[in-house]
Amino acid sequence: MFEIDKERFGAFLLELRKEKGYTQKQLAEKLNISVRHCSAIECGTARLSIEKLIEVSDLFHVTLDYLILGRRSSNKYIDLFPDSLIQSLQSGTDAELDLFKQYIQMFHKIYSSKKESK
Repeated sequence: MFEIDKERFGAFLLELRKEKGYTQKQLAEKLNISVRHCSAIECGTARLSIEKLIEVSDLFHVTLDYLILGRRSSNKYIDLFPDSLIQSLQSGTDAELDLFKQYIQMFHKIYSSKKESK
C-alpha cells in the first residue's frame, strides 16, 4: 500500500502556501482545520484526509500527484507549455486563472467546432 511521505508533502504545502502569500491561519481557515494541525502537516508530523487533499489541490491549482508524489503534472502534454506559462499559472491570482480558463474553454469550443466541420 502506498504511504504519503508526510515530510515531503509538508514541504510542498509550505512552499505553496508561501507562494500564495497565505499565513498558516489563513490556510487553516480555508481548509477548515486548526492552525495547530496545519503546522503539524507542514512539519511532516500529521496528514490530511483525501477530501482535504482535493481541497488543497483545488485551492493551489495543482494536481494531486504533485501534492502526493512531488510531480508538477502527470500529463504527458505538459511539456508542450513553456515553463514561463506554467509558472505564471501557478503564481497567478484567482481572477487571472479564471480568465485563462475562459480562454482555454473558448479555444476548445472553436477547435472542436472546426474539427467537427471537417
